[in-house]
Amino acid sequence: MTWLLIPTAALLAVSQFRSSASVHDALRNSVAGTVPMVPEGLVLLTSVAFAVGVVRLAQRRVLV
Repeated sequence: MTWLLIPTAALLAVSQFRSSASVHDALRNSVAGTVPMVPEGLVLLTSVAFAVGVVRLAQRRVLV
């Protein structure tokens, strides 16, 4: 998930630098947009890990 967060943050920063009047505002807005992605990525990563575990257990025909 980190590999997806870095390019997304870079694209957000570029778009903020293009649309914002000052560098300070652009940095503040890009950080404000990037920080909430971290907890959401952790939830997604946990969900993917559970799904992979379910598939592996299903392949072994194990019922928990």
